[in-house]
Amino acid sequence: MKSRADSNGFMESLHRISSFLTRSIRQESRVFLFHVIRGGLAFTVMAFFILQLETVAFFGSAGARFSGMILTCCYWFLSLVGGLYFSVAITEEKEEDTLALLRMTGVSNLGLLIGKSIPRLAMVILFLLVVLPFLVLSITMGGVVIEQLLASVLALMCYAFMLCQMGAFASTVAMNNRRAFTLMTFLWAIFELGYLGFFVLAEVARTTFLSESTASFMVDCALYFQERTLMRTLSGYQMLNRGDAIWSSQMTFQACSGLGFLILSWISFDFFNQRAIGQGLTQESGHRILDIFRSRRTSSRVAGDALLWKSWQFASGGWPWLIIRFISIPMFSMGLVAIFLLFLGENIDSEVLVGALLFGSFVLFLIECARLFGSVLNVEIYQKTLSSLMMLPKSPYSIAVGLTAGVIPGLLPSLFWFVTGWILMFATFTHSDTSNAIEVFIEPWFLHLFTWFLFTVHLGTALSTVLRYGGMVIAAAILWIVMPMFSIVVIGIMAFALRSAAGPGSEAVFRFLIPMGLMVVEILLCGLCQKLIVRRMEEVAGQ
Repeated sequence: MKSRADSNGFMESLHRISSFLTRSIRQESRVFLFHVIRGGLAFTVMAFFILQLETVAFFGSAGARFSGMILTCCYWFLSLVGGLYFSVAITEEKEEDTLALLRMTGVSNLGLLIGKSIPRLAMVILFLLVVLPFLVLSITMGGVVIEQLLASVLALMCYAFMLCQMGAFASTVAMNNRRAFTLMTFLWAIFELGYLGFFVLAEVARTTFLSESTASFMVDCALYFQERTLMRTLSGYQMLNRGDAIWSSQMTFQACSGLGFLILSWISFDFFNQRAIGQGLTQESGHRILDIFRSRRTSSRVAGDALLWKSWQFASGGWPWLIIRFISIPMFSMGLVAIFLLFLGENIDSEVLVGALLFGSFVLFLIECARLFGSVLNVEIYQKTLSSLMMLPKSPYSIAVGLTAGVIPGLLPSLFWFVTGWILMFATFTHSDTSNAIEVFIEPWFLHLFTWFLFTVHLGTALSTVLRYGGMVIAAAILWIVMPMFSIVVIGIMAFALRSAAGPGSEAVFRFLIPMGLMVVEILLCGLCQKLIVRRMEEVAGQ
């Protein structure tokens, strides 16, 4: 009787898990965006195939080059899109106050984790199946054996499993989607780039009082973890011969890491989600410490600038965060480099400090642009406050402009220090001769980068009104990773055709006419994005 009861309990638990699997797969399969992404991946691979056909006469092993490009594309697709997708498996239930309802079905923590994460893994694997026909095609192109492709695909599967469980752990620990994605990005950097830290520690050990054995141990650790990252080993699978072993230590490491993250999520689930399970996701206890420094005066919040004030205070952080950014950017970027050079016993050069300021402020400027413009309308839509704002006696376009204009001051600190670093850089390296730098700045192709960046911000903001998360990341990936691949090929073919048809005089067309035409097109596309944003706002208000 006891064994029969245990069997019935096991079958009931299995039935609950399968119900979650079926529910999740049905929900995900109805999302039109997934079909668009799948088609975009197939289109990208097809473009790689056309590029390979155009260059097959100049390079050997066409199949190996083609399969290498496909596998690299799959790796970054998993890292970017998969990271966004996996990291919200549990937090989306917290934000919608449905986690407590799921627990009322009697499902265990492990069953809930499996039911929420494995369907996402299945959907991502379906994305990868799109490229399998092209990988098989690479065999017929020559230079590839079946063992190489099997090992590469199996490595991608293990990597996807690790990312899936890493995202489930980040989603278990974090309280919202943004924090979950941030935590997962940090964990991904540790697993895929962490070996660089051991190389740095080894160099520090050699230049300080530490023994040579310590430095050698750090190098061994760096090499150990380096060989277990897919970023490093993916190209190595293209070197396998017939009869070589397909399974590798990298696959074992990442599969075990995925199981480890699953166990950690299972153990820590109740601790981090007790509040969401017991009461639903309420507002986090305690406001930010900086809130006590914010002005509570309401006299400045008149109807004309209420939207701008709202974004300025709650999206950008107001004056406290503005002052903190102005102070912290040079202190962090230059101070960290100075401390590191002092620790190594190196001289602190002004060129190095200026370069650190320039690089640090530039990276922070990009992060702030993605964070502020990607969340200003997204938060209003998904916190269901946009409908109230649309009731104001303003047009939807004016509301969108007012909300986005309020986050622009938050970009001033990083922009100020970036321009300062740029000026100091040219003053340090060029001294008195700045004619070459001026010529670079007035080149149409250089000016084209500004309209390209402006289009990226508009497209990311438009996507953020449709997608719950990752709109700005997807826009940046499309415009700064995928599009340059096609643009280089198209522009190269156009340049060759113009030179063949018109001779040297066509250089002016390529140098001035094409970039100026692209600038006009990008400005028009920015206007189209603005119309899409306004239309999306009207749709949300009408729901």
